[in-house]
Amino acid sequence: MLTITVETLRATAAGSDFARGVATHVLAACEDIHRTPLISIEKEAGRDVMLPTARRLFSRVTTLAISDCLAGGMKNRLRGGREILAATGFPDWNPGHFLDTAEMMTAVALGYGWFGAVMTAADRKRVREALIDKGLRPGLAAIEADAFWVTARHNWNTVCCGGMIVAALALRQEAPALCDAVLDHCRPAMAAGLSAYGTDGGYPEGPSYWEFATRYAALAHAALLEAGLIEQVPPALAGSWRFSRDMTAPSGEVFDCGDTDARVPRSPVLGWLARISGDAEAAVWQRVAPGEPSALDLLWCGADAAPKGMPSLAFSPSPLGGEGPGNGMRGVPQAQNSGNSLVSSGLSCREGEPRISPAPRPNEGRRESAKTAYADRGAAPYVHAYEPAGMAVLRCGRGWAGLKGGGNAANHAHLDLGVFLYEIDGIRFASDLGRENYAVPGYFDPKRRFSYFRTRTEAHGTLRFGDREQTLAMRGRLLGTAARPERLGVAYALEDAGGVAWRRGLQLRDDGRLAVVDEVEARERLTWQVYTLAQVTIAGRKAMLRRGGVSVSAAIVEPEEEAWQSAPTCSPPGESDNSAYTRLWFETQHPGRLRVDFSPEGAGEAGAIAPIAEWGLSMPAGG
Repeated sequence: MLTITVETLRATAAGSDFARGVATHVLAACEDIHRTPLISIEKEAGRDVMLPTARRLFSRVTTLAISDCLAGGMKNRLRGGREILAATGFPDWNPGHFLDTAEMMTAVALGYGWFGAVMTAADRKRVREALIDKGLRPGLAAIEADAFWVTARHNWNTVCCGGMIVAALALRQEAPALCDAVLDHCRPAMAAGLSAYGTDGGYPEGPSYWEFATRYAALAHAALLEAGLIEQVPPALAGSWRFSRDMTAPSGEVFDCGDTDARVPRSPVLGWLARISGDAEAAVWQRVAPGEPSALDLLWCGADAAPKGMPSLAFSPSPLGGEGPGNGMRGVPQAQNSGNSLVSSGLSCREGEPRISPAPRPNEGRRESAKTAYADRGAAPYVHAYEPAGMAVLRCGRGWAGLKGGGNAANHAHLDLGVFLYEIDGIRFASDLGRENYAVPGYFDPKRRFSYFRTRTEAHGTLRFGDREQTLAMRGRLLGTAARPERLGVAYALEDAGGVAWRRGLQLRDDGRLAVVDEVEARERLTWQVYTLAQVTIAGRKAMLRRGGVSVSAAIVEPEEEAWQSAPTCSPPGESDNSAYTRLWFETQHPGRLRVDFSPEGAGEAGAIAPIAEWGLSMPAGG
């Protein structure tokens, strides 16, 4: 499982500027680990969930293992062994919230393979017993009790099954009957979670949960490949790196619909996806994706930074060599080579901490401007619509925009169909408020979830009909996309049980002008709204939005007789603080067509826009 070939890894680390930067980061993070206490239980604020502990342990285990290969010596392996031993001393791994257990199993199983050779026989036994008693057996009991995650078509299935698979493969030689039983259950069960990926790699839970699910799907498939139990990876999984790339805006923020955070941790398996897909663009994405690099970036490095061939596709605790001070991880030079020869100055870092929850405070992660390598890479114009995930993005010239279709019944979804996002010059002007704090009472109870402001239609930049909220049955059906030399377009038909409620389309021009077009037949009060972190000044039908030294005008083009209103966004008691956001809206009683244009300084005249049916839309391949 995840055999680390030291010579290959060191050659990779010296093979490109990207890899050298990753090596510098990893070695510095490793030194930080040595200055901190051993892992201890840390739970999310307000929730009996120990995901922060599991993710910190995963980060430490991978960082210490890769640093050991880079620097040699015994220090890192010995510390790694102590870290996983500390984890075995926890009373349990929180099996009642089995995501915690699965992530703990994964980190400990990897550490068992990488550090076991320098641990005593008694300590190795403790680790094996912990993996079995605190992980595999509770997991089998949950499966036999028909735990919901066994058949779930979302991240819970992929993470829980993936963690079980990794741990079972780690112990398969020592506990074959138990581990084979786990594999016999979890391998076919994971098909449910993998079915959430569209054939285009899209993921309906959004970018945060794509990262979470894909990390464990990749680790499990990598382990199975190396064990010889499978020969190929589902194409939708292998190609899902495109979803990660396309959902990331030039600001470094993502299409943060539903419970997705605006800033998503950089996936540690981008390199594995690049290698398994064989796509050169995936290797580019590994290099330019925003966020802190992972130690695994060196194990699975993009094609330009690694020798040809794919030395190891899998996570695996393979033998690391004999015990004792004189024997190291396979191929690692010993203490005389302990100098950090790959380290260069100028890259500071801290121990990585990927998070899905708890929710950030409302302004965390939303910087005024965050130019990234991705933002500056000179991307050609594109419009990509992911189905059935129901997320479309457009990028053209200075502008980037996203539009939400799909379904409100998706896991972690809000009642937000039709919400749009907009950036100019890497600064977001049309925003989503983000998710509510997971610790609020009943957030995941279907009867209470949509009582919270941030989950409701009124909290999103979409069209409201009277005071009604969207329903869980509502869906956004893709009408198609259009790409012309001077503009891009996409549109959805938003449908409920009574048929088409309305059609919403975006057109993004190469000068950055965005037109939001709604076609409505219903005769009732309509509220057109958007939320922004920009400073807002209103003058009738026009509003000026200013943020980060950039100005964008928002003009009501149709209907002509309406005018803007604005107010600070409400913050209900006991819920997140939304005061940094301004709500900009207008109301109208006129059915037919609504059009709002966002125009950055220097953009050309608005021009006429035909009805959506005349946009020349076509469905993407396979759509």
